[in-house]
This record gives sequence, structure tokens and C-alpha cells, in this order.
Amino acid sequence: MARGDAGSYLKTFLERPTVRRYLRAAPSPPMRRLLPVRPLPKTFGERLLVVGDAGGFTKPTTGGGIFYSLLTAMLAAETLVEGFHAGRLDEAFLERYETRWQDRLGQELRVADWLRGIVGGCSDAEIDTLVGALGSNDVQALIRHTARFNWHRDRHPDDGPSAGIKSLLVRALFR
Repeated sequence: MARGDAGSYLKTFLERPTVRRYLRAAPSPPMRRLLPVRPLPKTFGERLLVVGDAGGFTKPTTGGGIFYSLLTAMLAAETLVEGFHAGRLDEAFLERYETRWQDRLGQELRVADWLRGIVGGCSDAEIDTLVGALGSNDVQALIRHTARFNWHRDRHPDDGPSAGIKSLLVRALFR
């Protein structure tokens, strides 16, 4: 999920003595593949609905996609069942699929894409600050108490991040 030569950075990181001592075996080479991080501009057509990775339904923050694939497949199936009952699989009828996934996932995908943009623009030092802040006891307790793995936008603003994370986010917003 990185630009540039992430493999060489990973190799350098794994060769650090402080990291190497925790490895039980030599790591395998990194796997590289193209991964869509945004849905297609249009996910329906005449007798066609696009779901999962093929439709670009991956988490922009992690590259995960099983949950979004299953959810979009379920929404597509609901739409197709209605279409079969109505005797319609035309583009105008199938457009309701896009409305459905937008209602369920649209804002979630936009928030995750926004977070990816912020983190992607961080320097190494800022990433170190972020990782350190996320590892603190108060943030870990907050994550255990409020986090939902597949839904990031539901966090209440009063459950905010630590001062280090807030500062990092503010700086990233004004780049």
C-alpha cells in the first residue's frame, strides 16, 4: 500500500538488529500486486453489477477487502433478485445497486481515503510519532473500547486521539 520501493525499506527495517532478534525465520520476499483503492466511477450497467476488488471496494487504509466484497455482493444480490422479479436487468433499474452501496459504504470509503491521504503524506518522523502515539496505553485503551475494524467513521469526536496525533493531523491538513 505504498508508493516507491517499499520492498527495500522493508528489507532494511527487517535487517535491523533490534528487529532481527524477534524474527523466528527469514521473511519471505514481499508480495506485490496492483490494488484498487477507490471504487469505479460507475459500478452498474446493462445486465452488469461490479462487486468486491473488481469494483474497487477495498479499504483505502489497509488494502483489505473481504468485508467490503461480501457487503457489495449482498447488495448486488438483493438488487438482482428485485430485477429478476421485475423482469428488468437494464441499466436504469440496476442503478439502485450503486445507490445502495453508496448509502452503506460511501462515507466510510471517503473517510478512509482521506485518512490514507493524510498518512501517505507524512514524513518518516511523523510516522514514528504516529506509531508511538498509537502504542500509548491511553490510545490502546480507547481503541479496545471504541474501535470497529470495518467501520472507522463512527468514532465520536470527544473520543479524540492523543495530543501527538491531533498535532500530526492538523499539520497534515495544512500542507
